[in-house]
Amino acid sequence: MDAAVNINPNTRLVNKVLRKLNFLRLGTSGALDPKIKLHDIVCSAAAIGMDGVPHFYDFEFSQDELAMADRFSQDCGWPEKVASPYAVMASKHLLDKFEGVYNHKGITITANGFYGPQNRELRGRLRNPEIEESYRSFSSHGMSVTNFEMETSGIYALSKMLGHSHLTLCVILANRINKEFSLNPEEAVNSLIDRALNSLSS
Repeated sequence: MDAAVNINPNTRLVNKVLRKLNFLRLGTSGALDPKIKLHDIVCSAAAIGMDGVPHFYDFEFSQDELAMADRFSQDCGWPEKVASPYAVMASKHLLDKFEGVYNHKGITITANGFYGPQNRELRGRLRNPEIEESYRSFSSHGMSVTNFEMETSGIYALSKMLGHSHLTLCVILANRINKEFSLNPEEAVNSLIDRALNSLSS
């Protein structure tokens, strides 16, 4: 998306005047807080990623983001063989813009896989099966962990690096702690889309 608006496709040179985009992810997620109900909408005020993508770039985290990532690593006893976690905050003006849409805001854990990284076990045994408890008890900058998903931290990091704005809103289709699962996921997703679009146009 950034290349489409900020790089000339003919010359392959960066445009002299750069466009700033607003990236809004509307997605689905699983709650890690027993108080969050099915079909509630969670706003990712911050995201913690375990994929390591921004570590490949000359990327500058804020002091708050560095502090959150460091504390997360310490509190969770982060394994040495796994990429170092990083934290990225949402764009404040988008947080404010969609305040009437979401029911909860907090820290989203962005996993880099569907099974082991989200503490799911089939035949492959987990190296650290109790780490999810550490996620649930973690808090930083007045926020606690609300949910798990697989996209937000990467979107936030790349968006911030390239000078764009970013926010994720997810509808909860499962509560991992209460073992509850939505029976009407399509209806819940459509409701999130409608509420977000209405907020955009207001």
